Amino acid sequence: MMTTAGEVQLLNNIRKTTEMGQYGINAVLDYAADPELYTALKQQYREYDKICDAADRLLQARGVAGTHVGMMAKISSEITAAMNLMMSPTVSKIAEMMVKGNTTGITKNLKNLHQYNGVSEEIKTLAEKLISTEQGNIEQMKKFL
Repeated sequence: MMTTAGEVQLLNNIRKTTEMGQYGINAVLDYAADPELYTALKQQYREYDKICDAADRLLQARGVAGTHVGMMAKISSEITAAMNLMMSPTVSKIAEMMVKGNTTGITKNLKNLHQYNGVSEEIKTLAEKLISTEQGNIEQMKKFL
């Protein structure tokens, strides 16, 4: 199998997006007092985990180790969530933060998908699955706004 730099880059971008999604969820989970919101966030976390695992498998099949989100991005995510929720830890605020995060993810992944055309169908499908998942996450959060 011929691996291109674009494939590796796109897979690493998928990995990082799912990691950031998981960091974002973890940062707000303790504030999610509403059981329905808590359950939705946990389900989204698991979905990100599946996509990240798939990206890892595709990277490993190409003999490449995946890259992780930097520590500063993780810390920034936690601090931003704490600051946003310190004054107003409402269900609506958490949902708003999740919608913003997913919107950022969709935008980045659409740009990446267009930038790295010519990747394998399997990688393209995974990138599209991530975009679709994030669109679904937004729809799921709308009722909490």
